[in-house]
Amino acid sequence: MKILELQTPDDFYKVLKRYIKINNLSYEELAFQIGISEQSLSYYLNRKRKMHFDTAVKLLQALNFDEFVLFLEAPKATTTQDK
Repeated sequence: MKILELQTPDDFYKVLKRYIKINNLSYEELAFQIGISEQSLSYYLNRKRKMHFDTAVKLLQALNFDEFVLFLEAPKATTTQDK
C-alpha cells in the first residue's frame, strides 16, 4: 500500500512528477488512463491550470496510491482590533 502525505499543495505536484519519472511513465499513457489529453496533464502537473479534485483522485488511482491524505495550510486568520 502506498500512502501519499502532503504538507503543502506544491508537494502534490512535486511528488507526482517524481513518481512518474522514477517509474518511466509517459504523460500520454497516464493521460489516456484517466481520460484527459496529454496536454491537459502537462498543464496540471506544471501548474499552468488548476486540477479539479476528481482529476486528482483519478490520477492518484492510476498511479496505484490506495490512500492519500492532503494537508493544506489553513488560511491565515485576520484579526481586528477593537478601537
